[in-house]
Amino acid sequence: MALATGVASPLLVLVLVLVLLLALLVLRQGRPRSSRLPPGPPPLPLLGNVGQLCRLSPLFNPSDCFSLQLSAKYGPVFTVYLGSRPVVVLSGYRAVKEALVDQAEAFSGRGKIAGLEKTFHEHGLFFANGEQWRSLRKFTTLSLRALGMGKKEGEEHIQEEARCLLEALRSTQGSPLDPSLLLSQAVSNITCLLLFGKRFDYEDKKFQAMVLATAGILTEISSPWGQVCEMFMGPVCYLSDILKYLSAPHGRLTRHLSTLAAFVSDQIQQHQETLDPEAPVRDFIDDFLLKMRQEEKAQGVGPDHTDFLLTTVNLLFAGTVTVSATLRFAFLLLLKYPEFQDRIHEELNQELGRERAPSLGDRGRLPYTDAFLHEVQRFLALIPMGVPRTVTKPTIFQGYELPQGIEVFPLLGSVLHDPEFFERPKEFYPRHFLNADGRFIKNEAFLPFSSGKRICLGEGLARTELFLFFTTILQNFSLESPSPLGALSLHPAISGFANIPPTFQLRFRPR
Repeated sequence: MALATGVASPLLVLVLVLVLLLALLVLRQGRPRSSRLPPGPPPLPLLGNVGQLCRLSPLFNPSDCFSLQLSAKYGPVFTVYLGSRPVVVLSGYRAVKEALVDQAEAFSGRGKIAGLEKTFHEHGLFFANGEQWRSLRKFTTLSLRALGMGKKEGEEHIQEEARCLLEALRSTQGSPLDPSLLLSQAVSNITCLLLFGKRFDYEDKKFQAMVLATAGILTEISSPWGQVCEMFMGPVCYLSDILKYLSAPHGRLTRHLSTLAAFVSDQIQQHQETLDPEAPVRDFIDDFLLKMRQEEKAQGVGPDHTDFLLTTVNLLFAGTVTVSATLRFAFLLLLKYPEFQDRIHEELNQELGRERAPSLGDRGRLPYTDAFLHEVQRFLALIPMGVPRTVTKPTIFQGYELPQGIEVFPLLGSVLHDPEFFERPKEFYPRHFLNADGRFIKNEAFLPFSSGKRICLGEGLARTELFLFFTTILQNFSLESPSPLGALSLHPAISGFANIPPTFQLRFRPR
């Protein structure tokens, strides 16, 4: 009897939650499909097209389902219903470019990521909209540029961190290891220098925990749970007070977000205690604190402290996960296809030798290496669905009427694999970025950082980090796999919001 009671209680809670979900979905049931929206599969009541999406993609990979099956049937612009809400999906370079570049202002709103909505709720640079977003973006851009982003001093910081990373890799003495944590720490330290004015030792436990938390956030929002949350259960995902008792993934995501926010809050507190308004600005936090003091003095009210905290969290998260994941995938490709590594080593030997550290000015002398790194980003398509946008005003797009506020998914993966612009879109083929003479060539469909008004603020920094860390490591080490090459898989470990590379072991052998 006691056993029956123990089982009934959580079941009753689950039933109540499902009833509440159904009630919420009924209350949130959207307007019937407008005949002026783009075409798409007919939705079911309450469920929308979720059942069809699951049938087309059993592993619930919406990006593949959208770009392969639905775009083939309905064209490059179509509508799907996620539960009761309509979403406009853009597939292929021409549709994405027409929206994000040609009609940039209309498509400049930020959509929601369901798993993160309760934490950010339109606060911070990444999720803000309207004048709030424009003000944050302008301030952040000017502040980071003044602190050296995109300048020679910023390049020198990356070169110095690359030397620290080399020492850490040498200390492994060729033993097999998963490079994820070290690469993430090195990349994160560049962002930390800009935000906090200092780098952290790789053995610092709080720093390690923060870096692992950023990876955990990306994993959870990209997981099947995160995608179901995004595709269908958005309203329920906001009920975090209930979900934390029922959903292990939700609990993990909450803990990771708390770890990241606590790390940033601790740095802000230290800066508040040591800030000298008469001294030169040390970093982004100093700059923001001084801005708040100035506005509070002039107007009696300073900027929203929530925006300050969450903008810093946004920058630290993005500055940690993107480049490190791309570097990991680049190393996996070198293990899988040793001929690429041989070709890069040959080019580095010929152009740089073994003594002079690579600099950004060497990019033009290393066309094959540059093409390889571009192809890594193209082939991986780190954020395949792009980050959701919203339409900021009623808009006519390709003859369809898009109402203000409707969500838009610009499928960056479909752009990076567009057969009109890439000869072998489903293959890893560095010659996509080389001409017949072996010189590097640009491709207009290369948009891993998105485009338009919401293009990634740190694109230039990320590209510099990727080039300098990669070339410095390859100049000094040969990469070896302790596993048979046939056992190495290039398929993402998780494919949802992000394509997360699989884990693997490698040895760094000094050259």
